[in-house]
Amino acid sequence: MLATDEEVLTVECEGCGVELLMHQLRGWGPEFCHDCRLAEHVREYGRQYNHAKREKRRAANRRYHRANRAKRLAAQRQYYQRNKDHLKQKARTHYRRNREQILKRKARWRVENPGKAAAYTRAYRQRPEVRERCRASNRKCAQRKRNQVIAALGGACAHCGIDDTALLQIHHVHGGGTAHRRKFPANHTYYNHVLQHVGAGDFALLCANCNWAEGSIQSA
Repeated sequence: MLATDEEVLTVECEGCGVELLMHQLRGWGPEFCHDCRLAEHVREYGRQYNHAKREKRRAANRRYHRANRAKRLAAQRQYYQRNKDHLKQKARTHYRRNREQILKRKARWRVENPGKAAAYTRAYRQRPEVRERCRASNRKCAQRKRNQVIAALGGACAHCGIDDTALLQIHHVHGGGTAHRRKFPANHTYYNHVLQHVGAGDFALLCANCNWAEGSIQSA
């Protein structure tokens, strides 16, 4: 039984909205007219062509970079030396504007790549200039902590009253000072421990002579 005109549904193109004839219907998926299907084929061909062209260009760039690596690095170093101040200022400005995002990205990378992060840190700390800078910073930190300890313990020798900071030493009231100090990996960590236990009565401030005399008495 043939369908009447009222029972025939009108189908429109999904692309341009033009009404399609029955012989133009595919019967599956979205319906498109001939022009829209042709345009989609052209776009798909263009995407594939551009992708192949892009991959070919990338492969050529990789070959060129491998073959001219030394030349490129030398040119980059020369460019950096010529524009050092400008590049540093540009980097500082970018860091100030994007500090939060940069720190989050670095923290995420360290969590995802613990081995690489540890290897990079070790290699960075082995650089001579970095090691010297860290040593200078540790010395300043230790000196600052030592001054805080001296101030917290009275600022002068508890026996003779001398207040020359170069001659003052931390005396362990109950003995064992040398063994106790060896437990700490650095001077500033030792001074932090002393600051945290100033009120316990385990430490006193003496000059070198008084501290040596106290040590002799305790050992005897």
